[in-house]
Amino acid sequence: YEHRSSNFLGVKVGLFDSRLQMQNTLYMQPRWDELSDFRFLEEFECMVKVADIIGFGATLSVLYDSAPPTGVKTTDTRVSTNLRLSF
Repeated sequence: YEHRSSNFLGVKVGLFDSRLQMQNTLYMQPRWDELSDFRFLEEFECMVKVADIIGFGATLSVLYDSAPPTGVKTTDTRVSTNLRLSF
């Protein structure tokens, strides 16, 4: 069994009367018995509100595993676009 600690830190900033919102979240999961074995996820999201109920944005995610399973790369990156409806 591998036991891990789950830790995260999130920061959210609203600019221009909160029409531009940026959010960054960092997740870290070190293994208890071997601190050099850890997992890391960094997510950055930027969202622009074009109306009270509609927003467009993008998210960048970087995932890292210092000891992945055989055949799996250590780093994975993702970019996604977002449409947000709020009502």
